[in-house]
Amino acid sequence: MATYVILWLLVTILTGMVLLLYREYGRSLLPAKARMQLEGLDVGTRTPSIWLTAHEDGPPFQFPVGDAHAAAERPSILQVLLFASSTCPICARLWDEVGVLPAKHKAVEFWWIGSGTCQADQPPPGWKVACSKDRAAHDTMEVPVLPFAYALDADGIVRAKGLMNDLDDFRQLITAAAENLAPPARSTLLPVAAASEARD
Repeated sequence: MATYVILWLLVTILTGMVLLLYREYGRSLLPAKARMQLEGLDVGTRTPSIWLTAHEDGPPFQFPVGDAHAAAERPSILQVLLFASSTCPICARLWDEVGVLPAKHKAVEFWWIGSGTCQADQPPPGWKVACSKDRAAHDTMEVPVLPFAYALDADGIVRAKGLMNDLDDFRQLITAAAENLAPPARSTLLPVAAASEARD
């Protein structure tokens, strides 16, 4: 009988420890994509100003998001900021694939923000490319892993975010962002995203 009591006590203690660990480290137990939704700047947050260069040795410029740029100066409904690196294998693959996105999502402005040795090749069609010296912009934007993207509205508010492994992730990002916008902007973006998914 004493043995059973001891076993029950051990099970109770272990269960309590597991619950405490899950409460403390539960995020690490989630799938990668779900975990990434909990990392980085929160959806609904106004993005901070970041400084970039057009190439590694170029002069810095303030990126046009948040308070750094008035909404009226940007015709796009969304900006997608993809944070990448020259040492990231997935980023290298995406560099060759993402050129199809601007033609399908004309109301979206796409930015590739690299770090380290910034890509010197011809940018993907329709994309703007900039560099973040010493990953400063990546840190300011709380980028948890690469390649990671934010979708910002015309006021620099984060409307969606996530880990980008393939083109479908970009489409899901744009759809999620559109659903967080006011009806006029949402109706402009969602049919495009739905049509793109239907054709693929």
